[in-house]
Amino acid sequence: SRVFKSTVSKTSGEAMRSLPFWLIWAGSFCIFVALNMAVSSGVLYFSGLALDTGVIAGAVAVQGIAAGAVNLVIAPLADRIEPARILGVCGLVAGVGAFLAFICDPGNIAILYAYYILLGIAFGGNTSVMPTAFANYFGIEQFPKIMGMVLLLLSVFSALVPVIAGAVFDMTGTYTVMFMAVAIVCVVGGIASLLVRFPKH
Repeated sequence: SRVFKSTVSKTSGEAMRSLPFWLIWAGSFCIFVALNMAVSSGVLYFSGLALDTGVIAGAVAVQGIAAGAVNLVIAPLADRIEPARILGVCGLVAGVGAFLAFICDPGNIAILYAYYILLGIAFGGNTSVMPTAFANYFGIEQFPKIMGMVLLLLSVFSALVPVIAGAVFDMTGTYTVMFMAVAIVCVVGGIASLLVRFPKH
């Protein structure tokens, strides 16, 4: 294996007090933010851009196919490329997708599909490598507790996205600004995960 795998297991408390924990978490969090934005507001946003709901439904289906396909490609790479690095790239991919949604002009089916495909790739990659990134860095003895905390934090904070998106829509009459905000969050989260430093092994 060419990737770092800790031989010393950290407790969940020790993990949460370390910078790498939060850098890896940020890489996953930004993808959860992008997904929650899509689930809560994507159809409404693209419908408002004169795109037919049937066409949007097709794009959403393609997102699921992309997520499944990328799992098959990325999973074998996690022994050759640091999972935290892959996660960072997935965050940036989600950011590109959100930015495309932000600049989407009315009736643009190509951007609609690109958005959902990129989101599918990002989320599929996250599903595939995020648990491995934490297991490799913090060891496997306390892994269930660490992942429990990771998932709890991801769920709680990403659940705020629909609430914020609704408030922004009430103020501005559009979700456009939110997609730009999501793109920024994804770039920051993706870069965070790319910045994780690994002990020499």
